[in-house]
Order: sequence, then structure tokens, then C-alpha cells
Amino acid sequence: MNFLFTPNHVQLLNSCYPPASTLLTSGPEYSPNSQELSRLTYYASNHPEKLTKLGSELEKRVKTESRKARSGNIKIRASLLITLAILRSLATECRRDIALLSPSLIASVESTLSNEFNDLEVVARAASVFIAWTTFTDGHIIGADSGFTENYLSSVRHFAFLCSSVAQDFELRNRTRLVGFAAITGAINSEALYNDSSQFRTQTSIIMRPVLQTVLETDLGTLNKQ
Repeated sequence: MNFLFTPNHVQLLNSCYPPASTLLTSGPEYSPNSQELSRLTYYASNHPEKLTKLGSELEKRVKTESRKARSGNIKIRASLLITLAILRSLATECRRDIALLSPSLIASVESTLSNEFNDLEVVARAASVFIAWTTFTDGHIIGADSGFTENYLSSVRHFAFLCSSVAQDFELRNRTRLVGFAAITGAINSEALYNDSSQFRTQTSIIMRPVLQTVLETDLGTLNKQ
């Protein structure tokens, strides 16, 4: 009976997830159901007024899932990866109206990074959401919305920290740094960097630190080859 009172956008969103009984076996991709995801993105692109509600629902799920996944719940972790994939698809397919999704999207990225910072697969999925946003935004929300700006800068700081990973395992260290630099590159190429002069200074001070550190730690021969 509760299904009858579930809003249409939530029903469409729920259908993107595999059944709970098969959630863990949906790995290693942990992708949304493709046909249902297409229905959701089609609905959202044709009803942009629903994007804010969809964003709020996804943000709520990300915050809950990232907190529970941190405690070791592997089924919730799988759900979190799928939720982030849905968020990225909405950002890409609804790029024309991405401003309506922006506050919830960046809040979701920041929450994921704060709770799941040591899980590289989850962090990489959050980075893909972040990069999608930096690609399609016009950047006008930076500086205009203090809460959003705080979450965005916090996310950039998290990614900048990844760029300087000192993990003992060589492969893990390189993979972590690559994820960080991919996200930082997205920030550098984004309109979000240039829209507000005061935030431009703040962003560049965060971004340049790992860039300069990497250059200084790289031997001259390697730099000459580059």
C-alpha cells in the first residue's frame, strides 16, 4: 500500500537499484539497472522541476549510506556506489539544468569524501560525480551560495590531499594520486574556478599545493621527458 503513496520520481529512482538479495552480486561494477536508469534520466530531463527533489533524495541516501558503509556494511557500500552512479548520470544527462542539482550533488560528494575517504573505489566514484559537475556547470553558484561554496571547497581539499598520498603500497599510492589529480584537473578546467575572484584565490591556493609538491618531488630527468 505504501507504494501507492510513493512519489513518481522516488519510484523511478528505487527501480534503478538491483533487488536487495542480489545487490552484492552486482559487483564489481555496481551499476544501476540500465533500462530503469534511462527512464529516470529521461523523466528528469523532461521534468527539470523535479531535479531539486531528486537531488535532495539522492543526497539523503548518500549521507546515510556513506555513514553506514564506513562502519563496514558491505551491502550498504554497494548501494552507495550505485547511488553515486545515478547522481553522475543525472548530472550528465540533465547538464542543461545542472544548477538545479548542484547543491545536493556537491553536498553528496563532500559527505562521501568525509565518511569514506579510505575506500578508493568509493572515492573514485565520488570523483566521477565531481568531474561531471565541474564539466557542465557555469560556476555562478560559487560565492553566491555560502553553504554550497563551503562544500565545494571542502571537496577540493579532500581531492588535493589525495594527490599527495603517502600510502606504503606503490600501486595504491599511484592510483590514489591519479584519482586526486583527475578531480583537481576537473576543478582547474571548470568555470567554477573563475566566476568569483575571492574564491579563485582560495581555490588556487588549495590546488597549487599538491601540484607544486609533485613537481618538486619529481626528478629532473622525468620532468624533461614530460
